This record gives sequence, C-alpha cells and structure tokens, in this order.
Amino acid sequence: MGAHGQFIPKESTRHRIACRALYRALLKPCGKIPLPVNTNTQTTTTTRSTVNPIKNFIRKRFHQNLKVLSPHLIRKGLKIGYLAEHLLRIAAQGAPTAIGQVHTVLNTIASEAETARRAYTQPECKSHQRVRVWPFPGAQKITETRPLPLEKISSGRRHVPSLVLTSGGFPFLRFKKHQSPYLSRVIRDRVIQKQKMLDQTDFLQETEKIARTEDTWENMVLSEIDRSVKGGIEEGGEEQWWTEGWGKGLGDDEQSWTVSILEAKNKVNLAVEADRARAKWYGEKLLKIREEEKRLCQIEGEERKIRKRLDRLERRQKKRSGVEKMDPAF
Repeated sequence: MGAHGQFIPKESTRHRIACRALYRALLKPCGKIPLPVNTNTQTTTTTRSTVNPIKNFIRKRFHQNLKVLSPHLIRKGLKIGYLAEHLLRIAAQGAPTAIGQVHTVLNTIASEAETARRAYTQPECKSHQRVRVWPFPGAQKITETRPLPLEKISSGRRHVPSLVLTSGGFPFLRFKKHQSPYLSRVIRDRVIQKQKMLDQTDFLQETEKIARTEDTWENMVLSEIDRSVKGGIEEGGEEQWWTEGWGKGLGDDEQSWTVSILEAKNKVNLAVEADRARAKWYGEKLLKIREEEKRLCQIEGEERKIRKRLDRLERRQKKRSGVEKMDPAF
C-alpha cells in the first residue's frame, strides 16, 4: 500500500488503459516498415531471432519500465512513446525520412549489442571436484595414542570425547567441534563403500529371479533336445548344446545361472558381515578409550579441586601471617 495521495500506476485504471493502447499502437505499424539490409540487422532478424527487431525493442522497453513508480519518469516515458508511435506510423506510410530514422535506431541497437557481446568474457569454469585430503605425515592412529598424558594436552585440561556412530555404521571419537577434513573424508569414503555393497546386494537379489527363469528355460530346451535330437544327449545332443554356447548349465547343478548368482551374493554378504564385525571391534576399542578418558578426567578433576583447596589454605595462611607481623598486639 502506498502513502495517502501517492500515485500508483498499477492501481489506476485510466493509466493502464492508456499504456495498453500506446503499446498496441506502437506494435501495429511494425510489420509495414522495411528493415535495413545490413549485416547486423540481418543477423538479429534471421539467425538470432525470428521476431521483428522493432517489436522486440518495444516489448523490452515496456518490460523494463513495468515497475516504475516515479511520476516524472512515467510522464517522460509516455512522451517518448507517443513520439515513437508518430514516427513509426509515418514510416509505415513510406516516408523516407522516418524510415531512415528507424534504420538509424536499429543500427545503433545492433552495434551496441555486438560490442557488448564482444566485450563479454566467459568466466572461467571452476572445478567443483573435492580436493583429496591426506593425513599428516607420520600421524599415529587414535587407538594407539589415546588417552594422552595430561602434559601433552594443549589446553591443559582433559575433555571426554563423544562416541559417535554414522549413518553407515562407522564409529569414531569426536574430541572437538571442528571436525578435521581428513576424518570427514574417511567417514564419507566408508559410507560410500557401504552403500555400494548394499546396492550390489539389491541388484543380485533382483538378478536371482532372472537367473531362475533362465535355468528353467535351459531345462526346457535341454529336454527338447533330448527328445528331438537323434540319439538324445548321450549321442551329440549335449555336445551341440555346449558348442553353440546356449547356456551355462542344467538348472540345478554347480554350473547353473542361479548358483553363480548365489555365489556372488554370498561373497557380498560376507563382505558386509566382515565390515560390521570390523566396525563392532573398532567401536569396542573406541569405547574403552572413552571410558579411560572419562576415568582420567574424573581423577584429574579431583586433583584440581585438591590443589585449589590447598592454594586457598596457603593464601589464607600467608594473609594471616602477614597480619600478625603488622599487628604489635600479637
């Protein structure tokens, strides 16, 4: 809502009707005006766009002035629009002077657009590939160094780490809020690796249905060969089956499609179980480290309290002895 008495163009019916009438009057004679036959205008009208350049310019200027609220700018724009409508109407009637003015404006617009295109430089495409992060040279594992002695802790006070489990089932210890990029990379790689194994399990489960269908089909074909080939399987039928490369086996034996898929599923399941067992073993080690850190933190906290208590007693004694020396009554 505008202020009281403020002119708002979109709320004025007379203003909207006048602008629409001017817009239609400007577009009406555009098709009757001959266009200049030069390189810039031909490129603009043929290869880059099929819209009449005069219509395109008028629509663009109206779109630019759509949200103008200044009465001065609106009055100025309407005045220019009425002058342009008069010029276009005369040019559509065949006046050479008006046609020349229209051609001059079109050539100026085309040259400015060509200059802007040549001056524009395509920004360099930045690579979004994540930089590979590696551990510090000679860095030891947490399970080998923790818990650290108190004198090696930079802050001078021990903090109990948090044992965190990721969505992929990978445990780790968080000692501070700002997580290291290397730890983030390790967690991300483990999650991706775990997801690949799960996706492969789903794929093999779907493929197993196809393999069973393939085995059924091979058994049907093999039965037909046994019945139709002279001598049956024992006298060339089976050999023909294998040499022509129709399949892998007889459906239920060690060479069947289903057995191959089940073997692949077994390998993937073993890898998943091994990953879970390794995560469990690693999580138990981290839990022991956390419990030890918690125990040392409690011991060191009690020691700090004792030292503070002794320091207070020492300060009181010093203060009392200083008062006794100053007071001759003692």
